[in-house]
Amino acid sequence: MIKKITALLFLFVFAVATFAANDCLCWIDEKTGEVVPTIPRSAVYAGEAVAAGLRKTELKLAPMDDENHIHNPKTGQSFVRLPNGHCWIDVKTGEAVPTIPRSAVYAGEAVAAGLRKTELKLAPMDDENHIHNPKTGQSFVRVPCPEEKPNTPANAVKTAAAPAAKANDLFQLSLGYNFMRTAQEDVKDLHGFQVSGFYNVNSWLAVGGEFSGLYGSQHQGYYDVSLDRYLYLFGPQVTFQPCEKVKVVGHVLFGGVTDQNGYSSAFGSGHSSANAFAMAVGVGVDVQVTQRITVGPVFDYTPTAFSAPTGNWQNNWSVGVAGKISF
Repeated sequence: MIKKITALLFLFVFAVATFAANDCLCWIDEKTGEVVPTIPRSAVYAGEAVAAGLRKTELKLAPMDDENHIHNPKTGQSFVRLPNGHCWIDVKTGEAVPTIPRSAVYAGEAVAAGLRKTELKLAPMDDENHIHNPKTGQSFVRVPCPEEKPNTPANAVKTAAAPAAKANDLFQLSLGYNFMRTAQEDVKDLHGFQVSGFYNVNSWLAVGGEFSGLYGSQHQGYYDVSLDRYLYLFGPQVTFQPCEKVKVVGHVLFGGVTDQNGYSSAFGSGHSSANAFAMAVGVGVDVQVTQRITVGPVFDYTPTAFSAPTGNWQNNWSVGVAGKISF
């Protein structure tokens, strides 16, 4: 069963990597040959308006939070501009999206109920690589982005004046509470902490590790027994974002476990320790609290491989809650 779960997760990771799209190209003004500012094509959408008692369709432009962020309230999509200043990605999928020149959207005049009013218009596209704005007379063509120019003093001033947005954070640290049920041990219930750190390879894949310390005690007859368990696990983590403020995180981690067992009674006390292989297959939900902080539950199946009379494979289940910070 564990092998099947692991294989399915890695097949999912491979499939996402294989079908990830890249549509990051630049637009230039045909007359000047200069690269022009762009916006995501999906930032322009059809809205409804009432004119002379009849409903009609008009264009709307998704509002920009700032020059590097756009949110489309109709589709729920959010976009961020990459550091090159020309390409945009979908925040949810991390994929580059088609763009249009910002100057391709312009204000036109329309007559509604006998009054003139301003409405948006989108310059027609001759094809997917050519746009002509009849109002300004500009024509644009889509081409591969030119190489970045050396960072001369003039360019450095321009960059400082208009910093580009970061596509996604590089690191994620977390700290949380964890409860583990160890049905095949003398001490059945363990409580403790869990810390982890992951490096984001891209918007959906990260690699890293976690460390857990779990503790419990139980009275058995004339004895008090205790169990201290430490897990150190490493591996990949994948993220799926079903909506803007919620992420679903899955991981398959491998590593080791150290158990420290103790007992004490009126007749004496003692302790022992043992090491074994361990792994964790789990899923968590991250709910965004601030731009960089999330909180949510975590569920794990965490088997261990100690040699024991009950068998060399112990089934453990854990649940917890973790707070994470990204930077």
